[in-house]
Amino acid sequence: MNGLKMPNLNITIVSGRLTRAPELKYTQSGVPVLRARLANNNFYRTADGEWKREATFVGFVAWQALAERCYENLQKGSAVMVTGRLNSSEWETGEGEKRSQIEIRADRVQFLERKPSEEIDGQQEADEEVDTQTEEVES
Repeated sequence: MNGLKMPNLNITIVSGRLTRAPELKYTQSGVPVLRARLANNNFYRTADGEWKREATFVGFVAWQALAERCYENLQKGSAVMVTGRLNSSEWETGEGEKRSQIEIRADRVQFLERKPSEEIDGQQEADEEVDTQTEEVES
């Protein structure tokens, strides 16, 4: 197997809903970084015919303009599709425990639903005035 050439791919696409409001912070040099977590549901049928739901929770991180745009447009429950690469990190807690995590380093976040209409003078904007196109943001 010395001649085996393996492609070096690290591409991940996951869709789901945010499990909590995204967190926006800034590095010491002022670079925006956003962290969020989404739930992806998988439905399957058991041997006795009953439908079950299995949720997978995936964290993602976005940087720079993508981070700020996500923070402005996303909230808990927002539906998104995140494209990026898996990234692992390790650290040690204050108590000396070693921790690790794998998350998606987002290159693209697609907003799968429009933002709720803002109220103006107690009335909602007409649906035809709201842009219905899916919003995409790339880093």
